[in-house]
Amino acid sequence: MPRRDLSQLYLKPHHLEMLLQIFQETIPLAKVWAYGSRVKGTAYDGRDLDLAVFDVSSEELARLRVRLQDSLLPILVDVHRWDSLPESFKRNIEQDYIVLQ
Repeated sequence: MPRRDLSQLYLKPHHLEMLLQIFQETIPLAKVWAYGSRVKGTAYDGRDLDLAVFDVSSEELARLRVRLQDSLLPILVDVHRWDSLPESFKRNIEQDYIVLQ
């Protein structure tokens, strides 16, 4: 599984800090991976951030989504539970991701 370094994520440092704080407040024990254009280096400022979260309940995921929507992050964050993704999509993500938590 190729895994990129956190410094390669296309996200301003203060936005990354905000994001990590939200994870600690809402899903402190969950594993979170970023994937997609902000990982691959093909993003631009208006692109969303794609996340896969592991071992979270539906309620935790809902709280996380609300917290992200209510935050001051200037980007859309698209969050998916790992166990709900199709196997083919999981394999694609495993080719290029960044561990956020």
